[in-house]
Amino acid sequence: MKAPNPEHIRFTAQSFFDAYRALDTDMNFGPPKVVCLALADELIIKAILALEGTDHGRAHSIKALFEKLASSTQLAILERVQAPKDEFLRKIGEQETSGAFVLWRYIHEVPEGQVGTTWTGCLNQLYGAAVQVFEELLGYRTS
Repeated sequence: MKAPNPEHIRFTAQSFFDAYRALDTDMNFGPPKVVCLALADELIIKAILALEGTDHGRAHSIKALFEKLASSTQLAILERVQAPKDEFLRKIGEQETSGAFVLWRYIHEVPEGQVGTTWTGCLNQLYGAAVQVFEELLGYRTS
């Protein structure tokens, strides 16, 4: 199997993030908006993993993917997040946030009142920080 192209993954991540931003203007698009944001996060982390040469498999868990990143990459992302690191890691580790792509994709299957809290602010910050780190790593790779 051919190794995934990090830049193609990054482009797809940006497409989903752009869709999230477009949907974010209307509160009626809750589920599609969260799905797009969560998928953008998943893909930007997978792009970084591809740059690092780490197999990401078919995982959708933000937390599991984040933990596969090199320690230095995790730290670089956390340094760019505008929140206390421990609180940020706790929130992206919660199932409703870490598994947001699957949860919100199948929101109709979740019993009413049991959705929990998906920390979209954390997902949004994670995306921005991860994009910055990706660009830095790509620069180092192509220099």
